[in-house]
Amino acid sequence: MSQQANDTIDLRAIFRKLLAKWWLFLICASISIAAGIAYIKTTPKLYHVKTVVMMSEKTKNSMGAKEDFLKGSSFLSNGADIEDLIAQLTSVTNMTKTLRRLEFGMSYFERKNFLTQEKFEYPPFFVKLDTVAVQVYGIPIHIKVDRASGTYRVQAESKHATLYNVQKQIELEGFIPEYKVDQVQKIGEPFVAEGLSFSIEFPEDRAYGDGVDRYFVINSLDGLVAEYRSKTTAGPLSDESNIVEVSTVGEVVA
Repeated sequence: MSQQANDTIDLRAIFRKLLAKWWLFLICASISIAAGIAYIKTTPKLYHVKTVVMMSEKTKNSMGAKEDFLKGSSFLSNGADIEDLIAQLTSVTNMTKTLRRLEFGMSYFERKNFLTQEKFEYPPFFVKLDTVAVQVYGIPIHIKVDRASGTYRVQAESKHATLYNVQKQIELEGFIPEYKVDQVQKIGEPFVAEGLSFSIEFPEDRAYGDGVDRYFVINSLDGLVAEYRSKTTAGPLSDESNIVEVSTVGEVVA
């Protein structure tokens, strides 16, 4: 009994000490809430897309009986067959063909209040690259617009700027060390500098106020293929299924 009493007294003493430090818990709770809000406000939202693909369409149309099609025993006789088809689906060749048809060669971004968001549907400006010139890629090209003076400023900096042949869509072996561009150009005139050559259009309905960092990034085809292969997965719904689920994740763009 004395041992239980001592235990009760010890617990009460600890509880009283904790209550005496209520202000410390209040500070910790406030910091945690503020950190959570900051994380939500500054972290881009992600999407997760899934789709299903019937990998045995040949069986259904031209091979085997209905029972064979349902069991997946004619065209896909074993697990290796479907694994081979999944490998083809997510292969470099297939990804390259798909990305060539999409307008992903240029990415536009806006950064405001520590939140960076890609602008796909409603970019702040439209850039058209000179396909004959060799371009730097993979680095932010910052654009500041001054409609009052009729000029725009281009800024870019990189310790190791790699080069890209836009016309052939291949990465070059050469690079520019300690690359830096800071140049002002009149609106309506093309921009030409070392490693950069493009024309740029500023739509009339766009506002270019202060406090927002606007920039674009030139993407290489090989880089896009590697990126989308890394975040795209494919696998059968079950061990005996001919239906493959394909999924990918990415940031929500505006």
